[in-house]
Parts: sequence; C-alpha cells; structure tokens
Amino acid sequence: MASLFKFAKSNLNDKPVYPWSHRKLGGSSHALPRSGHATTVIDHHFIAWGGVNNKNNTKKNMFMIDTNTLSASALSTSGDIPTPRIFPTLVTIDGFIILYGGEPISPGELWDACFYVLHTNTRQWSRVRTKGNLPTPRTGHSACVSDDGIMYVWGGHFQRRYMNDLCAFNVREYPSKADWTFVAYQNQPPEPRSGHISILHHNRLYIFGGINANRLFNDIWYLDLVTLRWHLIEAVGHIPSPREGCSAALVDDTIYIFGGKGVNGAILGDLCAFRIKNQRWYMFRGMGQAPSPRYGHTLVAIRHNIYVFGGELLQGKPEDNTCLFVLDCSKVKYPPDTDTLQTNQHSIAPNKEVPKELEITQPVHTHHLAPPTVEPLRVMNPEEPSPSSSAEHLPAVPQRPSREGATLSPSYRQHVNTPIDPHMKFRREIHHIVPPTSKSPSSFQQVKKSHLSSEERNKYMHEISIRDSIISEMRKKEQWWRTEVSIAKHYQDGNTDQETESAKLVSFDQEGKLRLFEQLVAAKAEVKRIRNSISKQIEPIAKRIEQAEVIRTIALDEAAYYKARVRKKQDA
Repeated sequence: MASLFKFAKSNLNDKPVYPWSHRKLGGSSHALPRSGHATTVIDHHFIAWGGVNNKNNTKKNMFMIDTNTLSASALSTSGDIPTPRIFPTLVTIDGFIILYGGEPISPGELWDACFYVLHTNTRQWSRVRTKGNLPTPRTGHSACVSDDGIMYVWGGHFQRRYMNDLCAFNVREYPSKADWTFVAYQNQPPEPRSGHISILHHNRLYIFGGINANRLFNDIWYLDLVTLRWHLIEAVGHIPSPREGCSAALVDDTIYIFGGKGVNGAILGDLCAFRIKNQRWYMFRGMGQAPSPRYGHTLVAIRHNIYVFGGELLQGKPEDNTCLFVLDCSKVKYPPDTDTLQTNQHSIAPNKEVPKELEITQPVHTHHLAPPTVEPLRVMNPEEPSPSSSAEHLPAVPQRPSREGATLSPSYRQHVNTPIDPHMKFRREIHHIVPPTSKSPSSFQQVKKSHLSSEERNKYMHEISIRDSIISEMRKKEQWWRTEVSIAKHYQDGNTDQETESAKLVSFDQEGKLRLFEQLVAAKAEVKRIRNSISKQIEPIAKRIEQAEVIRTIALDEAAYYKARVRKKQDA
C-alpha cells in the first residue's frame, strides 16, 4: 500500500495523534490571510514577504513567524525596500535574505530585473548592482541555493512569454564577481513553464509541475549540475494530477507537495510525496484535519515539520484563512524498500493498458500493491497492524476459487473466506472467468514454494546485512577506543610534538597501512593550512565590504539631507 502513516498514542487520552495539526496564528493580524507571497527559513523562524491579502495592505508585507509559539510579528525595514509584488522568491545565504523577481502589484509599474539583499542584523535592504546581461524579469519562477552559495533561478514567465532557462549567481563571490551565469544545457530541457516547484538535492535540481500557454504538467525532471544534462524521471506509484501554483518542501530525502490549481481551474488540496531514493510517488488519506484546498501558498520545512502558510482559498472554513497547518513528517511511515521493489515489478505505468491475461495470471503480493487511483486509498486504523507484520500470515499468491480436480487443505479454505480489500474482490471475480486450463494445482503449489523460498532468502540476507553493519560499527568503535588510549598515554608522558602525536595515535602491523595513515595525516594538515589561508584572504574582503556599506549608508544620509535643504529653499 502506498499510503501509510504511523499513529502515536497520547498519555492524556487514547485518541490517535495524526500527522496533520493546526492552530490559529497569533501575533500580528496582518500576516494572514495572504497569497502569492514568498517564505524562507532562519533558525526556528521563517520570514514571509510580499503577496496580497484581503485587507489590501501593502505597507506591512514582511513578517517573522516563530514556530515555537506559532505567532507572527511585523518587521520594519529600511534602505532600498523592494516594491510590492506577488510570486517572488526568497532564499537565505549566510544570514542574508535574497529576494528576486515577482509581478508588480501596482498597475503600470515596471518589472524589476534586479535582486535585493536584506541584512538581518540591521534590517536594511540593498539593491544589488550586477554587471553584464541581466536575466529577463519574471514571476512564477523558482529559486534554490546550493551549499557553495550559488543561487539558481529556473523558469517562470514574463507577461505571456514562458521560460525554461537556468540563471546562476554566486553570492559569496560578490562584489569581486558580479555577473549572472546563464547555464548552457547539454541536452533537451523540459518545456518552458511557470508556477512549478524546484528542489535542490545532492547537486541535482528537481522540477515538478507548472503551466504554459498550452498545457498543465505533472512530469518530474532533474538537472545534474555537474554534467548539465536533464533527465526525465520515469516515476511509479500514485502520480499526482497536473497542477501549478503548488508548493513543496524537502524532508529526509522526500519531496512533499501540497495543493495547487489543476485542470479547469480546480483548486487542489491533496498531499503528495516523492521519495528520491526509490523514485516513487505516494499519496495520503486519513491523516487528520488537512488544510483546505488552496494555491499560491508556501510550504516551509523546519526539522521534521512542514508548515503550510497562507494561500488562496475558494472553499473550506473561514477560520482556515488565519490558521497555520503543521505536518509532522516523523509520523509518516513508508513501506520498506524491499517491499517497494516487489511492488515496482507489478506496478502499472500511467495511461497504459495492461493485458488481461497478465492481470489474471500474474502472482501479486496483495498487501503491498498500490490500489488503482480511481478508488479511495485504504487507511490503517490505530489498532491495525502494519503491512510488514500482517504479510507473514498471508499466502504469497492471491487466492482464487477451487476448480475441478483441485484439492485444498482446510486451513487454506478457511483463509480464503477472510475479508479482503474491495479491489481484491474485483480480482477474484476475474479469476472466476478464467478457464480451468490456465494453471494446474501442481504449478500453483510450485509458484507458492518458490515465492516462499524467495521470501526466506530475502529475510536471511536482511539479517546478514544487519550483522555486517553491527560488526562494522564495532570495528569503528574499537579503532576509536585505541585512539583514545593512545592520546591519553601521550598526554600522560607530557609530549607536545604534533608529529609524534599523530604517529602515536594508531599502531599498525603492516607497512602499507602505516604509509596510508601518514598520508592521511599529511592531507589533513594540508587541508587545515588551506582553510587558514582562505580565512586570512576572506577577512580583508569582508572588511572592505563592510566599509563600503558604511560609506554607502553615509552617502545616502547626506543625499537625503541635501534633498531636504533643496526642498526647503524651493519652498521659501
């Protein structure tokens, strides 16, 4: 089953604690309702900027939400404050907040191709002056930041022109390098689109959904930032419906997507998850009171929690507009990878028909096969055992009615009469239509025995891998203990020579291992030396940047002073 989650019990009462929860957002009343905004994370807070609300208040358009108290507070900023806009992007790099793009709210206002940096310590905006060509102004784009401080901007649209270009800006090299980089792909990229989502994970930029002038999308791609080649992921499972205006967050190598606007303008309220390691989609039902269907919202991931902030609601309760919904991902449970691999062998590709002969005779592990998307997903009750534990009591092959000449044991007949899922009833009706010549009882028993041996083999291999990991972990601990004892002996002798200290850490019996250890120690010392050198080089650059900011602030103050004097003279 593709939709699973784990329930927890409360000490105060026996009611299950669901993954979804919500609470009215406290603090400033101007933070919500809001849609078309952008958010970014700083520690255990997240910052929301821009968008529109039902009060048409664009003066207070920046808020800080404390996830510990679930309260919002308005932030006052100064400097080059960006003009009000919708659907911009916010990212955080080294304590700085970077805003880019967005569609102007005021009619007739020019689109802005520059990006802005907010200094979180001083709460002062600075408009970044870049060299060379600028990217096309856009909205509905996506922005991500890599670990090395590069901001990637992909897609979006400008008026009626949709884009699929990738622009990169190295923030950490500014101002010595103030140029945008326009990435040249090595193969055919995805179609131009806007309103999509993007996630950066392990040097791969993932893209899902979006819209252009011709169609909606539900395909998922990734760009390898090393080879600059695009790859279309042939995902399996419960593939989401096409959508735009949705939002996404990454938690534990899983991309969670919620909401958006679908076909014919339908507002969606489903939660989808894409696990990167097995490239499979999952959907969920019965996880508590989920947010109302919406689009133009944002998802913010802090540790194992995902916060749903804002969005445009056309239905649902009125109080949902001012509530902050929280998804606790630690309560979401997925099938083991071994079961997922078995399911992939029998999964059906989207929009493809399966031959009836294959559907009738193919042995299927019933409690790990995802049901058709047209039927509601079955949800576990709090008292219901997990599929991994209940699968041991089920035969490996789907049950079928008896035929002429076939003999079944009483235990087998008793198990056939147990309740099964509705979609399994449908499969049993198909089996009644099968001619008796499709498979003999002897071949049926052979398939069962071979499947059981395969299960036993997988079980033994799993136990062996666990033992190997325990042995490997104990070896690491043994090496660590030896190192600790060597260091203690070294300090007891009072020797402070660094080379002697490194040599005494581990004693080796083989000369090759000793040489390898010496090379590792030398490499570690070289890395430390390079880090010190880089730190010394960065320090004067940081001082110059700080000095330039001080000079700029003084110049702005003097300019404002002289402007005021000129106005005063003109009035006189």
